[in-house]
Amino acid sequence: MKSRKLFCLTALSACVLSSFSAKAEFDSTSIQSLTAWAYKSDISRFELRLNSKIKENPQLILNGKETLFQDDGKNGDTRAGDGIYSALVPFNLGQVLADQVTGSESAADSLKAVLSFPLFKNRSVIEDKEQISSLESTLKNERLLKVANTLTTMQGSLGKVSNAELVAKLGVDAKTTPLLEVRPRFQMDTIVNVLGVNLNAFNKKKPTSINPSSSLMITDPQVVDDSKRTFDVCTGKGNPGGIWTFAHLIKQLAQGTSFTPEDYALIWLKNWLQTYNLNTFDVPARPNMELFIKFWNQASLEGSGQEFDIDYFPARLLAITNRPDLGGNGGGYGGSGKRGEARFTFALLGNTKEIGLGYSSEERDCGAIPFNVIFEYNTPTSDCPSVQAWQTRWKKLDQFVLGSPQYNAELESITTDFSNFGSNPNQHPNQSLLSQLRTNENALDLSLWELREFVLLNKADGVMSFDGSLLPDTVKNTPDVSFDNTYLLADFVTNAWSVLGNPDEGTVPLSYQGVSFRGAASPVSITHWEYPNSLADPSMRQKFSLNTCNACHTGETYTKFVHIEARLPGGESALSRFLTGKNNVTTLNDPTNPYIPTALFPVNDPAGSTLISKFNDLAARQAAMSDILNTSCKLRSLISADVLPIRAVNFDMSH
Repeated sequence: MKSRKLFCLTALSACVLSSFSAKAEFDSTSIQSLTAWAYKSDISRFELRLNSKIKENPQLILNGKETLFQDDGKNGDTRAGDGIYSALVPFNLGQVLADQVTGSESAADSLKAVLSFPLFKNRSVIEDKEQISSLESTLKNERLLKVANTLTTMQGSLGKVSNAELVAKLGVDAKTTPLLEVRPRFQMDTIVNVLGVNLNAFNKKKPTSINPSSSLMITDPQVVDDSKRTFDVCTGKGNPGGIWTFAHLIKQLAQGTSFTPEDYALIWLKNWLQTYNLNTFDVPARPNMELFIKFWNQASLEGSGQEFDIDYFPARLLAITNRPDLGGNGGGYGGSGKRGEARFTFALLGNTKEIGLGYSSEERDCGAIPFNVIFEYNTPTSDCPSVQAWQTRWKKLDQFVLGSPQYNAELESITTDFSNFGSNPNQHPNQSLLSQLRTNENALDLSLWELREFVLLNKADGVMSFDGSLLPDTVKNTPDVSFDNTYLLADFVTNAWSVLGNPDEGTVPLSYQGVSFRGAASPVSITHWEYPNSLADPSMRQKFSLNTCNACHTGETYTKFVHIEARLPGGESALSRFLTGKNNVTTLNDPTNPYIPTALFPVNDPAGSTLISKFNDLAARQAAMSDILNTSCKLRSLISADVLPIRAVNFDMSH
């Protein structure tokens, strides 16, 4: 019995509607290429090539209309039975390119900039020979460069010319050169050519023009110790309850609930004082949380004379972060509905001697303890134009002096848009964009680092907070540690996680084969994931392991569990080599010189294979941000998520 299934896969807007038997014959891996050829006026002939034969003619939704592709020698199809399916569709290339070719840089310079920057997949550097060849073929071809540069000079008139006028003006042979060519490659970035020219020739923002220190990972002391916006109970300096304090963020979450901010924070902290069970797995209590709760009360009494005053919550801001790499592009960016994240990272403060660290680095036995808290917010965006406008706001921060009054004011206008009450009116009662709150710490048990996750609402996991409090949730993309080195894990990675089109592809489900699978917490009792025969494909093992919480923070990135280190007052957090590509350096290239090689941090395979992974996650985020800023929304509306995965899309990672 056949059923009909809708897939969002085509390069031109969208969804594929096809007939299926028990085994799908036409899915997202079937498309070899989709090309648009000049035909008559603004009617284009689209050709669809597939990787394998199918029994029925494919149907694609183009320009919002279901379109039948046929291989019958009629209606534009050049030859019956040759395996190339065709359809005639209204399509004006100039209108699509009108806001794409707006860069002032020459095509050659744009291509050189792309070639000089690493290519990333799954957060590590890859050698994409086909993409490099496509870039170089345009760069070395004077005719193609002339076409690209002429298109740039036509910016103002592109939307007004027909396809025939456009190819005539450019001197392009419309019989041998397609208007548009899309070659989806589901393990790599899709290659897109416009009139034979690689789309990267029209980039407006080079990755190296993005300063990660001011628009991606902001750790400058003049920002994180801003006296108007932050506060530190250890020094007594700053503004209690300032806009970038832990206190302010809790107040925003508590607004709309029946809790005071103080009760809201206490209820959350007391999760560590009891064993709880999620997805059938126990998360043991960590009783030393009582020491932190006591310290907060002492700081409150000393600061304001009141018990548990939220304005004196002991937390030190470490970083404000923009994560464009965590957005997909389905429906205008946002795999699984995500369109990127923005974050605040704090280190909790406490009595370092009492906790058992054996030292006190600051006065009054008050200092940062190994307990990071990350508020992770979805961005306030819903479609391609708003995502692009959002990243443009972050990019504009580069034009101000980092930490200057104007910079901090502009940054505040961004952060309040995603962190304040009312940023998400559809979420009740908090009206918050908070996606999750994560902790990673060993301050409560020095023998074991542990990562936990909390949410306001997660129907998929059966976690629902009707009163608006933060509830413990499973740790995404991480199995329970009991499944390390098991045949069930081997079966999952081989037959679900890595299989295109499988519902579990790139994610870890709550259960697998009827067995509770996803972990309730992520302890570092293991530093990387293995499974029987995993060394047969070390790259696949590494990709899976890197996406888990515990391995991303330890063995796979050669990190001591936190990528953003705690800092002293007035100091700057050290960033992991996984983030920076090199040791003890918090910035990347000199933005004024785009041809300085980007530093990469090599990590040997902890499972013992010869595989070496190369990391520079801030550079990967630069590439993701550049992708968003460089590709016009008109073109993105034609090229959908499954056919055109961009560098901003890997898996549903949250790290």
